[in-house]
Amino acid sequence: MLQQLANLPDNELMARARKLRDEEAAGILLERYSHLLATVSLPSLNSYGNTPDEFFPTLLQRLFYSLQTQTIPKIGEWMQFFIKSQGSRTARNTFYFPSSASSDITRLEYKAEKANSHPLQKQQLVSTMNAVFDQLDTADRELLNEFYLEQKTFAEIAAENGYTIEETRIRIKRSKQELASLILANLDYTKPARQEQDINTGYAASERQEQALNLEYTTSQKQEHDINLHYAKFGKQGQDIKDLQQGSLF
Repeated sequence: MLQQLANLPDNELMARARKLRDEEAAGILLERYSHLLATVSLPSLNSYGNTPDEFFPTLLQRLFYSLQTQTIPKIGEWMQFFIKSQGSRTARNTFYFPSSASSDITRLEYKAEKANSHPLQKQQLVSTMNAVFDQLDTADRELLNEFYLEQKTFAEIAAENGYTIEETRIRIKRSKQELASLILANLDYTKPARQEQDINTGYAASERQEQALNLEYTTSQKQEHDINLHYAKFGKQGQDIKDLQQGSLF
């Protein structure tokens, strides 16, 4: 069972930990990100007078509990925030809420990762990104093209452009934020147009329904008129027959 869980992606493990209170899934996540945990914790140990014996047991306990109670969009980013808040002792009970830009970047990265194994989805992603790529600076556009579409590492991009790896990471993050903001702006721009179109469509449908009701009402009136006319004719015929019968008796 542990081997099967170890092969699951982060989002499935987080879902099991939160929805099923699966302690093994939470433990695998902590083990998977143990190097990040140690790296982010070092400044807290050096800066705030924490000792490993008192810091790590409490931190692991809180991380373990939070994995089972919080909805986490991206565990690496969440863990960095959580560890820093624990280390500074200023916001130990603060829940993590990502910024809108961070959420947009997370969604883009998830789509890019998912598209790698789905040619059709990758084609759709390329079309979507191309729609806003023209609005980016040339440097941002080339950087994101190398990172997302050519799948180059930080080291490869840094070597080609003459940057350090840290400079490359910062530049890519800034470019991703700019791309996410543009996509969000485009979505906000198209939503009112779609809503107006839906309103107009609903209004037209309402008019058609009203016309259909009026036609049905007119048809009903005509049928009623025909019935009355038929009834009148039938009554006249009946009276003629009655008069004839009465006349034949005399």
